[in-house]
Amino acid sequence: MKKTTLLLTVLFILFGKTNIYAQKIEQQGWVTELNSGKKAMAGVEIDFDQAVPTTSDDEGKFVLTFLDKNIGDLILINQIYKKGYELVNLKELQLAKLNGEKLVVVMCKAGLMNQKRAEYYKISVKFITASYTANLEKLKQQMKKAEISQENFLAQIQDLNQQRQMVMKNAEKLAVKFSRINFDDVSDLYKRAFDQFKKGNIDGAITILEEEDLIGRAKKRIKERNRLQAAMKDLKNWKQENDSAAVNDMRATQLMIKSLPLHSNESLIDSLYLYLLKLDSTHIENQFNYAKFLVKTKHHNKARLKYNDVLLYSKENDYFHLQARLMLDSICKIPHTITNYKEKTP
Repeated sequence: MKKTTLLLTVLFILFGKTNIYAQKIEQQGWVTELNSGKKAMAGVEIDFDQAVPTTSDDEGKFVLTFLDKNIGDLILINQIYKKGYELVNLKELQLAKLNGEKLVVVMCKAGLMNQKRAEYYKISVKFITASYTANLEKLKQQMKKAEISQENFLAQIQDLNQQRQMVMKNAEKLAVKFSRINFDDVSDLYKRAFDQFKKGNIDGAITILEEEDLIGRAKKRIKERNRLQAAMKDLKNWKQENDSAAVNDMRATQLMIKSLPLHSNESLIDSLYLYLLKLDSTHIENQFNYAKFLVKTKHHNKARLKYNDVLLYSKENDYFHLQARLMLDSICKIPHTITNYKEKTP
């Protein structure tokens, strides 16, 4: 009975595909409505790849359960949906990772982002046009007063038109950016940039945003460094747990080999030895015992290779090193290890 139980245990170790160490990871999340004063949104369908689909509750909270993911892995969106609404922060969520922090989903009424983008762009265009008209009128007055030549006037008009075209493009980009920003959850720098944008100071808004990006990148690097340090600590703990489990598996397998009669379990014992060597290919005792097993089962050529491995991984005066040399000398005296001897199939 004990042998049967031990056999089942070892077979489970061999063919369990290491799912012993698989773990379920949960990712907390929260859904809010754009620029609503952090108002929670219920009834949003949340579907990510390799996670159980879920729906946000009355407090906007949801939990994603991943079965085949590790901390630090990217998580891929399949769908985030609620009738009459659209997802705002798709770009950010496409870069999301499992890191233990709450996943924030921002929604808005369908069509609102396009509406805001057009509204913001219209505001900036109004100021840009007014500035352009004033500068153009100033050039006209200078030419009338002969303060600049006609050629100079035309050159400055061309520069003015180019500047206007460039500012309009920047205004369009900023209109898109600000239409997607949730002002409930941004720094004062972003709000200052938006104020400058609404006043038509496109260059001023860009300068402030560049400052914000630098600060944001620095914070992100610090945050990422701290996350990596924590992940390395976890990885060290996981390695220790895995190494300890491997040692236990090795002992159980060695015990199993000793308990099995050789004449009726040759194939199984061979598989168990191969499993031991996969756990640790440099383990001298396992290498040596496998070579002895191969000699007993008359697989002399394979045994010779294994004894060579023992010589490779052991010290010159080590017991196994010396025994391996003696066994190699003995094997070489067997005639069929020198000729083209065809070993029996295990």
